[in-house]
Amino acid sequence: MWSGLPQIILDHTPAVTYEGDNTVMAQQSARYLFKQVTNIKRGKKSFGIHSYLNEAQHLLMSGLKCKCTTPEDFISLKNIDEALKVNICYLVFSTHGAMMKNPNETLD
Repeated sequence: MWSGLPQIILDHTPAVTYEGDNTVMAQQSARYLFKQVTNIKRGKKSFGIHSYLNEAQHLLMSGLKCKCTTPEDFISLKNIDEALKVNICYLVFSTHGAMMKNPNETLD
């Protein structure tokens, strides 16, 4: 214990596992979201917590602008929710499009 080696081993041994778990979870999440996008583009609806993806066409193509004019508007849950929907739809659909243009790339 005086050498500090046992504590170093305890602190750093799981680091590889943590990184691996996060990578796997990110890959699984991306695959799931890509399946949702593919289904939406085929005319199927997404349900549950990802139902906002059904609104992507409206959110991304309608030229939505921030309607906030006062500090209270910026902390309104409705406005925050709308901003997050637009941002997530943009990121998911643009990444999906880029992956479809280059099918040799993988999520692994």
